Amino acid sequence: MKTLIIAPHADDELLGCGGYALRKLGEGGKIGWALFTNINSHFSSSYLEVKAKQQAISIVLDGLGIEPDNFFDLGYTPSSLNDV
Repeated sequence: MKTLIIAPHADDELLGCGGYALRKLGEGGKIGWALFTNINSHFSSSYLEVKAKQQAISIVLDGLGIEPDNFFDLGYTPSSLNDV
């Protein structure tokens, strides 16, 4: 079974359905992730904070076994979602 996680912000994927995703992985399922917001300088003026968030995303991708072709970074800035 394939599961697509849709998350407006990084960390919502685990807070919202992390347990479900882990269960599906345990059952042999494949996980995909659509991340609406991009973690870049619009997120924070701190280079280290941006790098830490990007590293956290990489850890989640590895931890959930999400293949690069199944990760969709839609690239919205966090504040732009208010206008959509």
